[in-house]
Amino acid sequence: MPSIEVITLIGSISAIITAVWGVWYQTRSLKQRDDEIRHKIELDWNEFREKYTSTENRVYTWLEHLEEPIAPLVEPHTEIGFPYLAGAPVRQPELFYGRRDLLNEAIKCANGKQMASMFILGSRKSGKTSFFNFLEYSLADHYPNIVPVYLDAQTPLDSCENFYAYMLRETMLALEKRNKNIARSPDIPKEVSFETLSEFIERASHRQWRFLMLLDEFENLVKTDSLFNENFFSALRSIIHKGQISWIAASYRFVYMPNTTTSPFSNIIQTTHYVGALSPNDAHRLITEPAARFGHFYEKEDIDFILKIAGRIPYLIQKASLLLYQSHINGLRGKDARLNVQNTFVLEIQHYFDSQLFYLTGEECKTLFQVARQTYDDCNPVNLAILEKYGFIEQKSNEYKILGQVFDDYLYRRNKVEYQ
Repeated sequence: MPSIEVITLIGSISAIITAVWGVWYQTRSLKQRDDEIRHKIELDWNEFREKYTSTENRVYTWLEHLEEPIAPLVEPHTEIGFPYLAGAPVRQPELFYGRRDLLNEAIKCANGKQMASMFILGSRKSGKTSFFNFLEYSLADHYPNIVPVYLDAQTPLDSCENFYAYMLRETMLALEKRNKNIARSPDIPKEVSFETLSEFIERASHRQWRFLMLLDEFENLVKTDSLFNENFFSALRSIIHKGQISWIAASYRFVYMPNTTTSPFSNIIQTTHYVGALSPNDAHRLITEPAARFGHFYEKEDIDFILKIAGRIPYLIQKASLLLYQSHINGLRGKDARLNVQNTFVLEIQHYFDSQLFYLTGEECKTLFQVARQTYDDCNPVNLAILEKYGFIEQKSNEYKILGQVFDDYLYRRNKVEYQ
């Protein structure tokens, strides 16, 4: 039998162990409780900060995590649903043809020692928006420090501050796409001040980012009933002094502020280029290569037929090529297919031709009709040059002709109504 001393010792040791364990457990519980309180306080603080911190501070906090340019994000290739895309802007680079000279000029503006700005002019559906998409894709591979920011002036805008917010939002999203190390961009309210926008551009530029603002449908900002005044366009001009930024604006023609022949914005434009007809080689490729990717090959008669009826405007080529492709898929070939395509093409393209004449001036329309009648000897050379840049006419051997037989026939019918 163990002695009383041994039993007492064992009891004391057990009591000590129990006490130590109790202290350890209580300390652990208190620490866990303290961690929970700290975590809750942190969550509450983050919620408070997100809810009540100013937009400017949230934007600047986001900027603090913006690193210098890294390798660009290359979007994965997606399968194309049709060989041709008639009407909608081209988004897949393999479906974009020509405009290499224009691409080089745009890159010069964005990548020069001092960034420059330019205007792109072109008729409806001549490929201005498609060019912007192709420019964004082209910059991704070789110019990771240049951030193209697409801005559509057709977007509903209620005020200058609304436009600044739209511009800031799209710029942050473009940066987020390029630099995957930064946090997701914060929500931008409907309106922000110009100071917030310009401060953002300046701070990001200090981190060696360059911004190429692609302003599409520019004429929508310069309308008689527009909300945007001289101060607004002066602000767009002045922002190029805040950081590394250039503008490429696209419209049907060079437009000015209402009731004037000037605009503060136009003062920053160094060069103007037209998006007109494709070269014969690029037009030929646009007809043949998309169908070939689907295992379909056109005969020479088919290619000549499309060029004859459509001219060399990309939209018209895509439209005629798609109609012929569908006819072939449906089992119609040869002359019968071409006749069917021409009849359908004539019916479906009338509205497009109407819209083109709507945007031309009276003198330009008159010159176009005179070229169709081959009575253009006394035409203003400036009008002839503009129509050629748009891709409506072509000069060969000192003679002008309408590009596209269907357009020529359309003008002949309209001419009988307008001038007889």
